[in-house]
Amino acid sequence: MDQSSKKALNRLTLNLFYRLPVFILCGLIFWQSSFPSLLDQTLFFHSDKIVHAVVYAALAFLIARNLKKEKPLWSSGQIRSACIALAGLYGISDEIHQYFVASRICSIQDIMADGIGSIAGSMIYLDIPWGKK
Repeated sequence: MDQSSKKALNRLTLNLFYRLPVFILCGLIFWQSSFPSLLDQTLFFHSDKIVHAVVYAALAFLIARNLKKEKPLWSSGQIRSACIALAGLYGISDEIHQYFVASRICSIQDIMADGIGSIAGSMIYLDIPWGKK
């Protein structure tokens, strides 16, 4: 395999396995927030905040995973800051989007849950040794 073929394969791998999952989850978040809430009745007080935190933890995890692969020279601190900022900003933009959707509201508590989830997701990816020595 020549050098240009290896480069093309690396680019395809990066796009399919690292970038695409981030965009798919962002699309699913946007799509879901275009409709009434998934939970008709809350399981317990603020259970929707748990859902926000888990979803944005997953988003931050995927962003950190992508940045670790795409920016190998970045420190863990740089990756953590970038993925918390990106996931957090996406959470803010999603809340703004919900402001314009009938039967949805824009909530500062949801933004805070998104931010907490973003921090947790970056910590899970960057601070847990995933089988690496």
